Parts: sequence; C-alpha cells; structure tokens
Amino acid sequence: MTVYFSRLQEKCEYWGGDLEIVGKRTLEQLYLDAMHRTGGLGSYKIFSEGPLRGVALAWKDKRILITSLDVNPGRIVHEMGHCFLDLDGPENSDELSWLGWEISLAKEIGCYQEWDAQNSDYGLYFDDVPIWSGDWGELTDDAKSLLIENRMAEARRLGILDSMGRARPRR
Repeated sequence: MTVYFSRLQEKCEYWGGDLEIVGKRTLEQLYLDAMHRTGGLGSYKIFSEGPLRGVALAWKDKRILITSLDVNPGRIVHEMGHCFLDLDGPENSDELSWLGWEISLAKEIGCYQEWDAQNSDYGLYFDDVPIWSGDWGELTDDAKSLLIENRMAEARRLGILDSMGRARPRR
C-alpha cells in the first residue's frame, strides 16, 4: 500500500480532498461522536464492518481516513468514488454507474490488481445492463471485459472520465 498511498493522497488533494492516516482510537472516537451527535453517522460513512476495519469517509469534508498503510488501496479507490462523485452523500449512491471510474482510477494509480482482488465479492446487480448479475469475482475474463467496456462507456456518458479516459471528480 505504501507505494500507492502517496499517489492516492495526491489525487485526493488535487481534487480538493484529503486522505489521511489517523490512529485507530481517533477513528473509533469519530465514529462514536458521530453516532452520539446525530443518532447516526452524520457526515461519516464507516465501512459496514465498523471502524475496526480501518477506513472511514467524512463525505462533507471530502476526507478519507485510514488507520494504517495496510488498507487495501482498492477500498480507498472505492471510497474516493463516494467522496468525489456522490452529490448527495454516500447513502444515495449509484455505485454501479461509476464502476468504470473506479477501474480507470485504479489503473491510473497502478493498483488495479489489488482493486480487482478486493472487489471479488462485490455484487453486480444491474437493472439496465443484461451482461451479468452476480459477484465481480465470478466473472469470466470475457464477461469482465464486456462489463468493463460497458461501465467505461457509462462513465464517459456521465462525464466522470476526461477525454483521455482518466477519472475526474464530479464535486
């Protein structure tokens, strides 16, 4: 991860956000404070496994918090999608519409293999794309190629890839 951390951090900063390492206790305290203050997570999105998994998103502040450099860079790429693409917060996300954006960013950063492995159990259930319904890791190479092509086209249509096919922020 250390190889990718500086690249991911630079991209976050370039887009007006931040990727920072915080202590595990700090992340836990942010989680507890948000729960207490709002009766929910408020502006923080903590992975469903909870703060012990080491990643949180402060969406309103465009901050991604991790507890160590051992976090899979694919998880950070995914949270960057929420941070820089979700206009109304992660709870209203249409993640599959920006899957091509994630793939493009992972390839640009150089962590596509890690992103691919991290997403092996990511569910792909489309209403509008008859290519696949199931988990990313179950795709054959041919099906994966077709799906990537389809999702890259969708990302271009949404304007979240530039003319060179590189990821760009929406907010």
